Amino acid sequence: ASFSASAIDVFAPPFGDFLDPRAVAVDPSGDYVYVADTGDDRVVELTTSGVWVRSWGAPGRAEAGPFSPPR
Repeated sequence: ASFSASAIDVFAPPFGDFLDPRAVAVDPSGDYVYVADTGDDRVVELTTSGVWVRSWGAPGRAEAGPFSPPR
């Protein structure tokens, strides 16, 4: 699968707009894109077509779950 940064624009819910995204990664299969949404303290998973799959994270510091901030 191919991915273009232009595929990710301003999105409506379920996950809302990005706030200071700082990193993007593609999984080894090329099917999913992960965005470190630093300003929202979360990671967002999208298909390479830009369709929201899920997101996780929350403000704070802990062993698993919260981020301060993801990069």
